[in-house]
Amino acid sequence: MEQPLVSIICITYNHEKYIIDALEGFLMQKDISPMEIIVHDDASTDGTTKIVEDFASKHPNLIKLITQRENQYSKGLKPIPLAIKHAKGKYIALCDGDDYWTDQYKLKKQVDFLENNPDYVITYHNAVIVDEEGNLLSDSKLEEHLKRDFSKDDLISGKMVLTLSMCFRNTIKDFPEEIHKVVNVDKFLTSLLGHYGKGKYMPEITEAVYRKHNNSIWSNLSKLQQIFINGNTRAWLSRYYRRINLPQWEDHFKKETIEHFKRVLKLSVSYNTTECEEVKRIFTDYRDIIDDEVDKTLRSIIAHHETKYNHELKNENKTEIHISPKVKDPISTGSKEEVITDTNKILKFGSLRALEKDELQINWVLTRKCNYSCSYCGSHNNKFPTSSTTDVKKVIEAIKPSKQGQDSNNYNWRRTDHRS
Repeated sequence: MEQPLVSIICITYNHEKYIIDALEGFLMQKDISPMEIIVHDDASTDGTTKIVEDFASKHPNLIKLITQRENQYSKGLKPIPLAIKHAKGKYIALCDGDDYWTDQYKLKKQVDFLENNPDYVITYHNAVIVDEEGNLLSDSKLEEHLKRDFSKDDLISGKMVLTLSMCFRNTIKDFPEEIHKVVNVDKFLTSLLGHYGKGKYMPEITEAVYRKHNNSIWSNLSKLQQIFINGNTRAWLSRYYRRINLPQWEDHFKKETIEHFKRVLKLSVSYNTTECEEVKRIFTDYRDIIDDEVDKTLRSIIAHHETKYNHELKNENKTEIHISPKVKDPISTGSKEEVITDTNKILKFGSLRALEKDELQINWVLTRKCNYSCSYCGSHNNKFPTSSTTDVKKVIEAIKPSKQGQDSNNYNWRRTDHRS
C-alpha cells in the first residue's frame, strides 16, 4: 500500500451519539490522497466500536480501528501519543470522536500550505461550539488574540491550538514520559512541535464543530479544577524541559504553574473549598516547583482572601433572596420555557459563594452576566454595576421585573440578548 500523505487520528470513547459525524467529516475530504483514518477506541462500553467497525468494513483500505480491551486513559496512558505511533502519513490531523469537520477541503488547504512552507510545522483554524443536541453555544471557540500565526517560541510556550483543527508534520517519533502525566495533551504536543517550526492560522477554513456534552471530561470540570489541571500541565512541561536541560523553558513553565495555582487558591476561598483535593495537592505534589518562598506566598493568598471575606461578612447582613422566574427564551429555545425552581438563597455580599443550582441566579447579580430584561437594565442602559457590596445591594433591590398577572413569587423574566 502506498504511504499515506495524511494520517487522520480520531480518539474516541463512548461517542456512540457523535462518532458518525466525525467519520463522515473525514470521508468527505476532497483532493487529498492517499490518506488513512486511524480510530483509537479506548475500550468504549456503548455502541461506538460497532459503528466504527461498520464504517471500516465499507472502507477497509482507509479506516484502521485500534480497539483497546482496557481503558488506557484510566491507566495513565494518553491515547493521542499511543495512536500517533501507528501513523504512517507525512502529516497528521487530529479530531476527537465527539467533534467533526465541516470543510471538505480542510486537509487539502492545510497540506498544501505545509508542502509549500517548510518553515511551518503546524496549521490550525477555528471552531464553533455546540451542545449535545447540536444547538449553537458560541460561534467561536478561539478568542480573538489567538486567531493568528504563531512563532516557534509561541508554540513552545503552549499557545492554544484547537485539537480538532491541528494538521502537523509527523516529526515526533518518541514522546516523553511526562506527556502521560497531563490532561492537556494538546498543549504539551503543541510545545513539542514548536521546536520544529512555526504555526499557521488558516481563517479560510470553515469552522469545525466542538461539542460540549455530559460525557465530556473537560466540560464537566469546575472552573477551579480546569485551572488546576492547566497548572499541572505546565508543571510537567517545566519538569520535561528541566530534564532535557532547557532552563529558559523550565523557568517559563514554572512561573506559569505558580500563576495558575494562585488563581486556584483565590477561587478556593471564594467557593469555600480551601480543603479540596486540588489545594492539598498544590502544597504536596509540586515541591520541586514551589520552593519555601513561593510556598509562603501561596499560603498568604489564602490567609489574605479569607480575612477579606470575613471582614466583608462581618459588616454585612445576610440577605435572603427568593427567586422563582419563569424564563421564556425565544432566542435559543423558541417557545420552550425554562422554569427555575423556587429557592431560598443566602447571599453573602462581596463574595462569589454561589452554591450549586443557585449559582447561575446569583451570578446574574455578581458577575455581569445577566441576560434578562428587568427594571435595572431598563434604567441603566443594560449595564450592571460592579459587584461591590453597595452596588450588589442596589441591584438586588432594583431587580423587580414587571409582574404580568402573577404573584410576587412567580415573576416572568423576558430574556434578551444584551450580554455584557
